[in-house]
Amino acid sequence: MDLFFRRIGGVWTSLLSLVLILLLGWLDWVTGFELSFSVFYLVPVSISAWYVRGRVCYILAFSAAGVWQTSNVMAGESLSHSVFYVWNALTRMGFYVMMCYVLRELRRVMARERKASRRDHLTGLFNLKAFEESLERESARAVRHKKPLAVGFIDLDNFKKVNDEMGHAEGDRVLTRVAQTLTENLRKSDVIGRVGGDEFVVLLPQTGLQEGEAVAGKLVDCLAELSAREGWPISASLGLVALTSPRPEQTTAEILKLSDALMYKVKEKGKNAYLVEGLD
Repeated sequence: MDLFFRRIGGVWTSLLSLVLILLLGWLDWVTGFELSFSVFYLVPVSISAWYVRGRVCYILAFSAAGVWQTSNVMAGESLSHSVFYVWNALTRMGFYVMMCYVLRELRRVMARERKASRRDHLTGLFNLKAFEESLERESARAVRHKKPLAVGFIDLDNFKKVNDEMGHAEGDRVLTRVAQTLTENLRKSDVIGRVGGDEFVVLLPQTGLQEGEAVAGKLVDCLAELSAREGWPISASLGLVALTSPRPEQTTAEILKLSDALMYKVKEKGKNAYLVEGLD
């Protein structure tokens, strides 16, 4: 059901909810006012509150209360005073509106917590879990459309020296500025993650070997410029794997492991450089 409502979108969900309200009103009418369906109006109201953006659910809450009251009157309900009709309608309307508010707030809190669980608290970049999910989606898309894909692993050289000599607060500033620099020098479609203390990963959709080499060189250079400008003793070692023909059997763990291994080769050769390899 969740997948169904996500697929049909807000407009159709709103219309379906309205149809359910009218159907319940019809049932209330044909079964007589002695048999109440008022609690079942919560179903379409709750669906709209959970899946439809904006305040459509409140409009449907008013509609549900109005339809319920109208159907009872049409079925022959007769109360001793007209104020009781108003009171009953307002009571149910208040209940439906309250339910809308609670569900909307719950959804907002859950979305915020879900986003927070996918982000690195310091840099705001994706954490390892979120990055792996993005890599899995992009890898499947690359296989489906037969497009290249590149993944890079970045390690900051001499970062421990910053923490030891300049303090952890400065170390945090280094990580934040590095994350900002990577974001500014990559496309919006690219994905960046922080997967360790001073380790970053980048995902470059539709990027082959030559484009990957250009991006790798650009990132190493811009991080070197940042370090020189700020007076930090750091540099970057980057290993990048360009999957020219991604295969479905290649797992995210294997791809990250290959780029990580390339990064360590750079460190063994002297750091502050990059190494790019193509993989069919």
